[in-house]
Amino acid sequence: MSGKTLRVSLVLWDIDDTLIATTRAATAARDAAVRAMCAAGLPASFDEANAKVDLIGSYWPLKFHYNLCLALVSECRVRGKLREELIDIGSQAYKERFSNSVKPFPDAKPTLTALRREGYKLGIISTGEKNFQLYKLRKTGLLDYFYREKYFGEELVFISSDFGDGADKPSPLMYREAIRRSGARPREIMFVGDRLSDVVGANLVGIRSVLIVRDKASGKDYSARLGLEKPDHLIGKASDVMKILKVGSRRP
Repeated sequence: MSGKTLRVSLVLWDIDDTLIATTRAATAARDAAVRAMCAAGLPASFDEANAKVDLIGSYWPLKFHYNLCLALVSECRVRGKLREELIDIGSQAYKERFSNSVKPFPDAKPTLTALRREGYKLGIISTGEKNFQLYKLRKTGLLDYFYREKYFGEELVFISSDFGDGADKPSPLMYREAIRRSGARPREIMFVGDRLSDVVGANLVGIRSVLIVRDKASGKDYSARLGLEKPDHLIGKASDVMKILKVGSRRP
């Protein structure tokens, strides 16, 4: 799609694995929880317990750390007082390691700073539980980039838990609300995310879609995607957005 006549005024961002290296932090936290539980008496080796966690799967409900530890002790058939002790120990280890590990990608702050300096408005569209998503933004020093930006007295921060069932991406619900609240036309808005669900949600409402693919070794060819899964732009890191928008030169 040509962007020659497009004047982007608003750049919306996904949070997890777009601005913040969430998967990296969650993996470290999961390992810390499993090691702590094994050391406290879980009847499995670290490798055995980790294999069980892989079978359980990784997901992001409320109290994820508790649910993970509960599922693990259930898989290992732990009963009685030890069961509750292991859940508490694992949950605490998870929370502490996640808090110490969660970081923004190195180019996140410089990119957001440059965009704001150039006059672009900034916002968030994220699937997740609001308190946890805002915690990550606050912990990584990114929160102020978005809560200083207001249209008609409302921040442009859209998190699925605020919208109820059916709002998770690729649902167009949050994207449509971003259009309504900002007053911008769809093609004046750019959304940057790291999943095809991000792209589909943006494309459904006509917002310009940007897909970050940091792991070029994954072998996935996103450039060959068609229809709603085809991003307007494919980039390797957040700072590449500045190249698309020609930050520092003439804006598109």
